[in-house]
Amino acid sequence: MNLEVNFFTQPGCSVCVDLKPRLRDAVTTRFPGVIWTEINAREEQEKAAAANVFTVPVVTIVAEGKEYDRFVRVFSIDEVVSRVERLYQLMNEA
Repeated sequence: MNLEVNFFTQPGCSVCVDLKPRLRDAVTTRFPGVIWTEINAREEQEKAAAANVFTVPVVTIVAEGKEYDRFVRVFSIDEVVSRVERLYQLMNEA
């Protein structure tokens, strides 16, 4: 199983500061084996541009190298966790 949650952020993003630890804890606690990656879009501009990230926060859910979902600017932790849970269950049934 290769399931990743990528959190794109940058310095000065107050929403990111509040959201990041709560989302990271929710994902890493509930879904062992899911890879959590934090990407500073300002410092890693090429990586952000390659992922079509031009604002923050952005969360992408990637399974087996393919992006399955993307959350931009306004979203809830529950929305992200629900989508991760669905993919996590599907991948663990196979």
